[in-house]
Amino acid sequence: MKKALAFLAILTLALTGFGATKTFTIGSVTPNCGASTSPTLTVDDSSTLTDVSFTLAYDTAMLTHTGCTILPSGWSVGTCSAAGGVVTVAISGPALAAGVPGLVSVNFNVLGTVCDGDSTALNLEAVLYNTSNSGTAVDGLCTISCPANVPPGTASGPAQRMPQPAKLQRRCSTCPGRRRRGPLPIMFIMALHPLPRSWLTWPP
Repeated sequence: MKKALAFLAILTLALTGFGATKTFTIGSVTPNCGASTSPTLTVDDSSTLTDVSFTLAYDTAMLTHTGCTILPSGWSVGTCSAAGGVVTVAISGPALAAGVPGLVSVNFNVLGTVCDGDSTALNLEAVLYNTSNSGTAVDGLCTISCPANVPPGTASGPAQRMPQPAKLQRRCSTCPGRRRRGPLPIMFIMALHPLPRSWLTWPP
């Protein structure tokens, strides 16, 4: 009898994943500006998994959240909502077998005004699985390609190419810290560099 109870206890611990923390990763993506992108949440060990909840923080100046796509058969999305640059997601379904890495894709649209090469961290936080187990979270990165939106002061292509006409090349003036400065006012220049007195009387 005691052996049977001990076996059941061991089996219960194995089924609940006790002592084996699962690691969850949000994938990195490299979309084009104006396109859609769907970073996917994966897990290193899907066995016995029945539910997952998490939050995903992103930059609203670059991405707009559009929804979630569930991946395991028989699972469903309970929560998928965004507020203040944070998506809250909860998914659940029948216990999974091992070898099912992809769980849910979080869908975004990339704004068309983003500068070429800009990126936003995809911060995965508050991961819980099987109701109350805390998972290890690994963040992702969204790096955006947008050749038409070249940051001021950077080359628009290989050095041997001629620069595009201004009307064909949209400069990215909305990027923080990348706005062009216009010429200094002439009065400001004169204040910094006074003219010699001999220049102020003409003819000499």
